[in-house]
Amino acid sequence: MSLSEIEQLLTRMTITNGTTNSTVIQPLQEHSSDTTTITNVGMTTLGSSVPFGLTYGAFLLEFITEPVAVSGTDWAAQIIATGGRVRGVLIPATASGHLVPGIARSPMLPIPTLPRALARWGAIFCGWNDSGSDQEVECAIHLRRERKKQED
Repeated sequence: MSLSEIEQLLTRMTITNGTTNSTVIQPLQEHSSDTTTITNVGMTTLGSSVPFGLTYGAFLLEFITEPVAVSGTDWAAQIIATGGRVRGVLIPATASGHLVPGIARSPMLPIPTLPRALARWGAIFCGWNDSGSDQEVECAIHLRRERKKQED
């Protein structure tokens, strides 16, 4: 018998005009024996709409070692700097417009339960801002966790 619950992991980042920025949410799995599924991934500006010139993307990363700080001048450099390996695309690189308040997908993607005890999973949210002003972005990932209930 298993118990199922939905959990939302949330963070914010500021993307200065003319720059790129990324933030990592991890670990996505609490226990390697639990089944975890990514049910929704989203990025939203905290204003009324996403301005032209803002580009989003999010990727599933596998870490063999503890991740390190995100740094670099482009998305590839920032992903490489974390020490993680891209294992999936959660939000494809998406250019925004004034009619879109945010970008969201519902991939229903199960996170692999690997025999490697050291493997950890995370999500990196990336943004490029050429909108003319700094932008604050909220990044969210929803997980469905199924835990095995212990028999009495």
